[in-house]
Amino acid sequence: MKISGIKATILGEANSNQPDSCLLELTTNAGLTGLALAHPQARDVILAMARDVLTDADPRGVLTHWQKAGKWQTLNDSAVSIHARAVLDIALWDLKAKVRNEPLWKILGAGRPRVNAYASWTDHAPAEKPFDDWTEQISGQMGMRAGKLVVGSDFEANQRNLARLRQALSANTFEPQLMIDAGGQWLPKAAIRHIQSLETEFDLTWVAGISERGDYLGAKSVSNSIRAAVCVGKDLGRRSAYLPFLQNYAADVIEIDLHDFGITGALQMADAAFGVELPITLSAYPGNVQVHLAAALPYCMSVEAAVGLPVDETISSDVSFESGWGVAGDQPGHGLCLSHGLSEPVKKERVD
Repeated sequence: MKISGIKATILGEANSNQPDSCLLELTTNAGLTGLALAHPQARDVILAMARDVLTDADPRGVLTHWQKAGKWQTLNDSAVSIHARAVLDIALWDLKAKVRNEPLWKILGAGRPRVNAYASWTDHAPAEKPFDDWTEQISGQMGMRAGKLVVGSDFEANQRNLARLRQALSANTFEPQLMIDAGGQWLPKAAIRHIQSLETEFDLTWVAGISERGDYLGAKSVSNSIRAAVCVGKDLGRRSAYLPFLQNYAADVIEIDLHDFGITGALQMADAAFGVELPITLSAYPGNVQVHLAAALPYCMSVEAAVGLPVDETISSDVSFESGWGVAGDQPGHGLCLSHGLSEPVKKERVD
């Protein structure tokens, strides 16, 4: 079996300056197609890496391709090349599972294809109606028991929004899991003061973004001063950037983003976290591919739910959320599939 075609299609309105996503399709001479969704800005780099690393390659050698792509990335080092490598890896794992006609969670060795999930609200100053609609959706339709808020410097607003989220989630559990993300806006001392004040009223599960990127000493200081766990990783990207946090026990939860690590890299990072007995959480990925992966990882405490897909009428996913659990389906591959042939809205495409 060989990869016979590589196609990257920009999805979104034809006249949009900010298209939704880029759909990567790796086709084989056996008639199978591996799918992944990427940032549109990475399209050209993805195609260049795929052309140099995967042309006429057997898609089943995923680990070998990961290593070759790593060498290509070293020579063309950038955040975009990191993302390109991850996206190609996701498409290859999709193909590997489809070759065996099994869902990805089975290929990875999981026996129970579900994991605890949480939903995220990303606006630190939400309008009341949209926020209430969101809490109603996640607590009612999705049955969520956990939620994360991006917070700002307004303590009263943070307190008010956390109270509203806790009330909504209380419909499904007596002990809602509440997380916050400060987006790196707070210095460690400000983070300690703010979080300690919140903890007089709320039992926070973990906090993220509480120091500048890579500031492991600041993260360790915060971790030692608050009850909640400190979560790091969302903005680190590179595997080497995690090392100081692991070496210095400066984190309590490790967050892994498939946009940066793909499946293979996430497996490696999860093993590293397992080596120092730290739990992990997985960031959202379109179609919730991360649910398939989470089912096979040690110490995986939760996944972030991705709500909605770009061009929903074209792409679907067999991952669902039930009673606060992310549940992976039995469809071969990682769950993403084309509902029908691509049509408008499509901006452009290129085949190599």
